[in-house]
Amino acid sequence: TLACDLNRNGRVDGKAEHVRLLGIDAPESRYSRKNKSHRDQPGATSATRWLESRVLNQTVSLRRDVRPTDKYNRVLAHLY
Repeated sequence: TLACDLNRNGRVDGKAEHVRLLGIDAPESRYSRKNKSHRDQPGATSATRWLESRVLNQTVSLRRDVRPTDKYNRVLAHLY
């Protein structure tokens, strides 16, 4: 999951601008609701750094899924 400025106003406006990347199965971080131990799973930090190194402050394209959002109101999309 990553935060995106989907409406291009220079900020991320709440959960509606959190995108759950489709086709990605990454280790859970301690910030995840699914991860009850409050510790990173092995590889979570590396996965986060890898994604940040490629998309932080970049313009990307998203292709939304058939189901537009998940139960946490995050956009479901493929990232390009």
